[in-house]
Amino acid sequence: MKTFKKTIDFLNRMKTFDLWGDKMEGISDNEKEDIYIIPTQNPYGLIGMILGGIAFIVGPQYGFIPVIALIFCVVTLFTFDKETEDNP
Repeated sequence: MKTFKKTIDFLNRMKTFDLWGDKMEGISDNEKEDIYIIPTQNPYGLIGMILGGIAFIVGPQYGFIPVIALIFCVVTLFTFDKETEDNP
């Protein structure tokens, strides 16, 4: 259970990670506040959908891919925040 909670915490931190470092460059403080009010999307939904499609296509040949896709989708389901995101 500890490992599961650590995984969820890690995935939640990765949602706000700015890979290139220029996400909020040149934006005023008022605009930043407005941006944080707008509901966002769960970034793991698209990854889960693509992984599920791959699992559907090659699942009969490689049985471990659907299992990995299912585990990924179940784990990332717990990262959904109803207050800040509008699509699980």
